[in-house]
Amino acid sequence: MNSSNQQTNASQSSPPSFSVVTPSFNQAAYIRVNIESVLEQNYPSVEHVIADNQSTDGTIEVMKNYETLNWISEPDSGQSDAINKAIERSSNEWIVWVNSDDYLLPGALNKLSEYIQAHPDASVIYSNILFVDADGRPKEKHAPNYTPWKMLHWWWGALRLWQPGTVFKREVFDAVGPLLVDYHYSMDFDFFLKAQSRYRFHYFDDDLVAFRKHEEQKGHAGERTFIRERVDSTLNYWKRRNQFAFLFYRILLYFVEHSLLFVDGLRQLERGNKTVGWQLIWKGLSHNPLAIFRPEHAGFWVRKILGSERYYRLKSK
Repeated sequence: MNSSNQQTNASQSSPPSFSVVTPSFNQAAYIRVNIESVLEQNYPSVEHVIADNQSTDGTIEVMKNYETLNWISEPDSGQSDAINKAIERSSNEWIVWVNSDDYLLPGALNKLSEYIQAHPDASVIYSNILFVDADGRPKEKHAPNYTPWKMLHWWWGALRLWQPGTVFKREVFDAVGPLLVDYHYSMDFDFFLKAQSRYRFHYFDDDLVAFRKHEEQKGHAGERTFIRERVDSTLNYWKRRNQFAFLFYRILLYFVEHSLLFVDGLRQLERGNKTVGWQLIWKGLSHNPLAIFRPEHAGFWVRKILGSERYYRLKSK
């Protein structure tokens, strides 16, 4: 066996190295759990890089307690900018993006390592996810439903491909990154949409990350921006590839966007935001009257009649 083949076999048999990257801003309530979840992996080849946006709530004081932690605290223009900075500071082969209020589950990196060594052709790996509440109590587990078609038609039923449960090689980031700093809600969607045009995604049927659901989350406040960014990202995808497809999706997504605005209006009404809710409902219906036939509309009225608690209890049976 020549030396080049020996080197190739050695590289294939050696455990993969991981860079856990975390954006942070005023997350003192959760950052310690995040950091210790990485340390408790007891994995030999891992680094943890945190890019903090000058937190003022004690986050920096927490980070100072960990000697092996690679962190910076400086101004940034949002989460995308922070992730780009963290990846730039990192050095290992695989990127594991874990937000500051989320955390790795026990044994996650060893499980990933075994999967990667068994699938040397993998460059992007997506997994199940465990949802927990603000206190870390398990709520529910979900499996992804990702396919390339669903990614391109994300409005046709909910797309389940979670950023915390998706890891990728550095070469993927180098090829299709960095994250767009103008996106604040759908930067991960945009990145994965670009990545799937070059790489096959591998499904790992296990739970790797706990995703914390709480009211302070950024996603709770930005549904309309989230929709706008996804529409923009999808149109840019087709614009780069096929002008006829771009024109078709530009018309289709005009109606899709206003249909989803109508749905968001219903949600706002249920949260008690009547002024904003009615504005969104009117805007959605005035541009797309067919939005009134969405199943979410029927669900809205059923909850009104039965009450939310009874509705969800019956739905879960």
